Amino acid sequence: MKMNHPSESSPGQSEHTTRGQDFGAELAAGVTLEEYMGRQKCVDPDLFVLLARSIAACILKLHLKQTLHLDLRPERIGLFPGKNETFLVDSGVAVQCSESGYALPQDFSVSEAILPYCPPELTGRMLRTVDERSDLYSLGVIFYKMLTGRLPFTADDPLEWEYMHLAQTPPPLASQGAELPEGLSAIVMKLLEKNPDNRYQNAGFLIQDLDKIGDSQGTFLMKPGLHGREYEMSMLTQAFYSTCFGSTEMVYISGEAGIGKTSLMDEMFRKQQHAQDFFYITGKFEQLSMESPYHPIIQAFRGLMRHLLGLRIDRSEEWKTKLQNALGSNANVITAIIPEAGLLLGNTPAAEELQASESKKRFIYAFRKFVQALASKEQPLVLFIDDLQWANSSSLQLLHALLSDPESQYLMIVCAYRHTETDETRLPGYEPDGNVTDQAVVRRIHLSPLSLEQMNRIVMEMLYSSEDTTLPLTELLYHRSGGNPFHFKQILLRLQDDRLLAYNHETRSWQWHLGQIIDQEPNFSIHDLIEHKLRRLSPEAQRLLEIAACVGSAFDPQLIACAFKGKTETVTEDWSAIESEGMIVPMEADRFRFAHDNIQKLIYGRIADGSKQDIHLRIGKCLDGDNRWNESDFDAVNHLNLGSGKMTDKQEIRHLIEMNLNAGNRAKASSAHDVALAYFSKGVELLTTEDWNQMFDLSFELHAQKAECQYLCGNSEECSREIDFLLGIARNPVERSRVQMIRIMKYINQGRYLEGTALGLERLREHRIIISPHPGKFMLMIEGMRIEMLLRGRYDKLAQLKEMSDQERIAVMNLIFAITPSTFFTDKKIFFLLMCRAIQLSLKYGNTPVSAAVYSSIGMVLGQAMNKFDKGYALGKIGVELSEKYDIASIKSKTYTIFGGVLCQFAGNASEGDAYLDKALRFGMESGDYVFASYAMGAHVNSLYIRAPLSELARTIADYMTVLDTTNDEFVRQNFYLYQRYILALQGKTAAPDSFNGNGFEEEEFLNRISREETSATTLFQYSTYKTQLCYLAGRHHEAIRWAKEAESYEAYATHLPHLPECLFYESLAITASYPDLRQETGMRKKVIGNLRRFRKWAAWSLKNYHSRLILLEAEYAYANGDWDKAEEMYDKAIREAREHGDIQVASIACERAANHFLKRDQRKSALHYLHSAVEGYSHWELNMKIAELEERMENLQNPANTGRATENGQAETVPIAPEQAHGAALLPSPPPSSGVDFAAILKKMQSAANPMDMDAVLTEIMNNIMKYAGASKGALLATSHDTLVVQAYADSKTQIITSPSELSNSALLPEGIIRYVYRTGEDVQYTGGEESWLIHNPYIALNHPQSVLCTPVIVHGIMLGILYLENKLAQGVFTKARMELPLTLASHGILMCVLQSFAEQAAADPDTDEETAPVPGHMEEPLTDRELEVLALLAAGLSNKEIADQLIIAVGTVKVHVKNIFAKLKVNRRTKAIAQAKELKLLDQTSKP
Repeated sequence: MKMNHPSESSPGQSEHTTRGQDFGAELAAGVTLEEYMGRQKCVDPDLFVLLARSIAACILKLHLKQTLHLDLRPERIGLFPGKNETFLVDSGVAVQCSESGYALPQDFSVSEAILPYCPPELTGRMLRTVDERSDLYSLGVIFYKMLTGRLPFTADDPLEWEYMHLAQTPPPLASQGAELPEGLSAIVMKLLEKNPDNRYQNAGFLIQDLDKIGDSQGTFLMKPGLHGREYEMSMLTQAFYSTCFGSTEMVYISGEAGIGKTSLMDEMFRKQQHAQDFFYITGKFEQLSMESPYHPIIQAFRGLMRHLLGLRIDRSEEWKTKLQNALGSNANVITAIIPEAGLLLGNTPAAEELQASESKKRFIYAFRKFVQALASKEQPLVLFIDDLQWANSSSLQLLHALLSDPESQYLMIVCAYRHTETDETRLPGYEPDGNVTDQAVVRRIHLSPLSLEQMNRIVMEMLYSSEDTTLPLTELLYHRSGGNPFHFKQILLRLQDDRLLAYNHETRSWQWHLGQIIDQEPNFSIHDLIEHKLRRLSPEAQRLLEIAACVGSAFDPQLIACAFKGKTETVTEDWSAIESEGMIVPMEADRFRFAHDNIQKLIYGRIADGSKQDIHLRIGKCLDGDNRWNESDFDAVNHLNLGSGKMTDKQEIRHLIEMNLNAGNRAKASSAHDVALAYFSKGVELLTTEDWNQMFDLSFELHAQKAECQYLCGNSEECSREIDFLLGIARNPVERSRVQMIRIMKYINQGRYLEGTALGLERLREHRIIISPHPGKFMLMIEGMRIEMLLRGRYDKLAQLKEMSDQERIAVMNLIFAITPSTFFTDKKIFFLLMCRAIQLSLKYGNTPVSAAVYSSIGMVLGQAMNKFDKGYALGKIGVELSEKYDIASIKSKTYTIFGGVLCQFAGNASEGDAYLDKALRFGMESGDYVFASYAMGAHVNSLYIRAPLSELARTIADYMTVLDTTNDEFVRQNFYLYQRYILALQGKTAAPDSFNGNGFEEEEFLNRISREETSATTLFQYSTYKTQLCYLAGRHHEAIRWAKEAESYEAYATHLPHLPECLFYESLAITASYPDLRQETGMRKKVIGNLRRFRKWAAWSLKNYHSRLILLEAEYAYANGDWDKAEEMYDKAIREAREHGDIQVASIACERAANHFLKRDQRKSALHYLHSAVEGYSHWELNMKIAELEERMENLQNPANTGRATENGQAETVPIAPEQAHGAALLPSPPPSSGVDFAAILKKMQSAANPMDMDAVLTEIMNNIMKYAGASKGALLATSHDTLVVQAYADSKTQIITSPSELSNSALLPEGIIRYVYRTGEDVQYTGGEESWLIHNPYIALNHPQSVLCTPVIVHGIMLGILYLENKLAQGVFTKARMELPLTLASHGILMCVLQSFAEQAAADPDTDEETAPVPGHMEEPLTDRELEVLALLAAGLSNKEIADQLIIAVGTVKVHVKNIFAKLKVNRRTKAIAQAKELKLLDQTSKP
């Protein structure tokens, strides 16, 4: 029978004419599926499975060409009835995949023929694009019709068809009278899911499930499913869901070998389908110690990078940009160990060479940023590391760093290990201090042996037999396996080999004889079972396995052939025999792996030690000569080291020594110090006396690197012995300094600053740089004058000096640079002299990168020691410019910290320093310079201390406390703790206004602890300053003077701090307040005059920072000397200038002091004015203790008459409609622009409203059309009446529309909380089924699980008259904005009719009500939940994540999720910005309401 091509054409056919002709040729020999189905009511289920599989295969073939059909219907499918084969008649719409995905043609429209088979996302009514799953939905409709003889839906017009596909569930296949094989109905219904994520993800998965229908029992042992691990699966699922919500999860899976740890993970993350898209990457430690840094972790991320490289160009570019932004200048740190990342990121600048400790910190910081960029809400990251019992220390440290990352989110790490072979105290999360659990949730799963019943279910699956049949066999073998599923399977395979277990093809069942099994009494230990398999192999095959066991758990057969030196053909035949024995299993790219670690372990153990060395040596030579087999740069050197005992050639041994040095340096660069130590130690072991004579430099460097790694690995004694050995053979000062630098850095990193400084000075002496450990004042003065003379007239030439080339001088500069940070806080005199020597070296020999930091430091010294901050500022600016020229992160961190944290505070603008300190923090973290990163944070907080409100100061400290979890700088942390107590004292939350005691903090204990620290002087000055300030503000002026006196002894260590001017400021204020007539107090008068002299200098250098303070002090001095008129003038000037500069602290104090002045002069009105201004200023400063005090004073000064305060009404209210307006046409809603058909529908509904007696019918018709047009399965129309919500109409696809008005109260049918939120805020609330939405916490959403929700106000002429609620239980993203105009028009008409009908009742209400409607806060796309509002309030109070967790009794990880959500909803990235935005939106007001 010859058939013509179907008459109707579809878009895109003209582009595929040739292909269409090919389809037509095929159709000439067959019929369409539509014709075939027309001959019978429905297709027989057995035949259906064959046809369905064939159709699915055709669709899969089309999709593999990256083409969508989008017009699948029976007419488009051809069939050869006799062959049960099908084909596609044409390509349909033939949408091709572009770089941006699948895009429909601009002129595309859904034709009437497509409508019965139209996927929901093709209607244009969902927030989803079309993809391969769209064709699978159409296929589901076709399959339904084939099995039942009818379509799953029927409709009369296009609007109703769309509604059916969007909101209606098809009748179950069973209800249509079809008797189907088990599982077939579920396949069809899965295809008909409204949500594409719930359908088959591609046609391949569909084919797999079709193949299972009616599958007969085969003759091979099937791989059994997972049994007896339901609880463990639930724990993994819970951890994964928490990860998807933003948590960082650590799951340990322990158990013996073969118990099913890896199978559990495969079942969870490979076999089960998840609604959430995610990355799943895996790595495995090797039982043969192959020294490679972080091998399985890097292995896992290399695989992920390969995946990203395989994405479309636009997606790869997105990932490239994301990773570049995250890694910044540290990209090379990652690309050095993950080469695939280099292919994605392109050329990256070389990483800066750093000291080992900074290098490690940088690596950890960079790797954390790398993982943070990959793990996201859209795609959480699951990292599975197997066989953790073989992990080295550096890998465990990296895992620990990832888990303790305070910024980590959406990350799940799963580690499996054998508990009998593991020291669990080494594992992250098991440490006694429990610091990992502060940032991550740690879960533990132990896999016990399976029970007899669980094992029997596995045997039933494997042997296709009933429970009663298999139970005797299971009982016999169970105890020999110990409940281990791998062991049990090996026993069954052994029985099959011995023909004690065999498949009977006649009976189509497995058969065994228990008596024969018992009689033979075979040995079923796992060792003997594997030995049995090995004996069945040829000697050549066993030799191949021995070489493979030496390579590792996975291997390339070509590498084995190279090491074996056999013929490739013979080897290929042997691999087939080995695979058939179940010893190995194939992997991707023609590679194999051992079926189990026990197999590799047994084979490797059988090899004699001499033979092992010989094999490793051959493998190493193959790898060294051909890089294609190298998994990493370390493979060749590893195997050569293991075979080095067989080496005799001296050149080969020296080549291996060099390889070990290079490998050690690469490992050290990635901070795997234990791995590096192993390479350096091996290189040292291979050295001979002759090598020292012939290659001294290489030998010396090997020993030096070994010494440094010994210290980095905590082996202090071994490090000292190695250093002593090297000092004994060093030939010159440069070599001795190279070695002693290791010891100096060891001292400094251990906090032994004085020892490090002393050793550094000793080393400098050998380079003829003599610095006394106890310099006198005269020496300091001479050096200062010398530096000033050297710099005179050369400031503008410093940046253009030549580059330093003398190696000894470079070594000296590096030595000075190394000990500088420790001297800054322990001995300022030595610090000054070190900087003087460094600048002399730069001026004489040229600049080095270190010179940039030296210039900034000298600039700071000029200001601090010589009171020349103007020159210091200029020199610091040169240091900044020079550091930007060198562009070295560690140098920029130091110069920016000094310039922004010190020089800008005294000679520039304090707020100018913020940007420099922000960069200093970033560069410090990127370079691993955690010392200066911490200093930058401390300097920024110090700067805010003198100019910011308390809440901003508290929030900034809380932000930085999180970073301190990484930098772990106790000096800065203790200072932040002190700040927090200071803030609490000012807020009146401590034991007394001038005390820090309370809530577990004891000043005496704190002071005792701090006084033992080498940096105590700086902290004690800050402490004394706070006490001076607190005592003054509390009115205890003599105590303030005493504390200022206490601070004087520590002043030398505070010259860089803004605390110094602040201490003198409050000291002067306290003196003038205590002594009204300074003319009688000579000593105090001199003190104030001295302080004024210093403030005049500071004000000359920095007008904005200090001028208003100077003016206030001059006002106080004038007042204390009886010059009241001048004082009055100066008070006003101080207030005016402080306000101009935004100095709320000086403005507040000046207003209070002015009020006191006017009270003394009995000018009460003026005093009240200034008191009011002071309260206003203190309110901005947020000093509760002063606000309460001054308000009480104002109350006492004012008349006792009541002065009521205006209150605001925060409740929204519906505006009543006047009678003359009610009947006017002006209130009718304007129709939206729409199609002619839609507008006609509106007119029809408007006309039906003409008769007010038909209100119920009108509302029913309106709701019916709203539901159909919007694609809703449930809806409600609510009217507002004062503070009451009335449900005017309720519709559900399963029930009739209800139009009887009822008050919304405790309704189970509607989400009352969401509706009331919309009523109060006037905002739209939309939910698209995403787990990240705040609405998932709503009880109604959690209980009913709708896929789409829209709740929107119904507004007529700017007045909210009601609310429209719509819901779809089946499809996500249905209620698009473009499709809501018509439903809202209908809704507004319906609500308006309800208002008009009830007007008489409204008119009876009090007509004089004149309450104002509360202003609606600014727009938010997604409102904050109640819990997020709680967290927001605590953030505003300055609490850290840990403190918030304690307050709300939740996990820190949960707090992090809430904070992240708050930032996202407010569209900010810092706490300070979040609070500012919250204030603007009046969100903080909500937290105070009951």
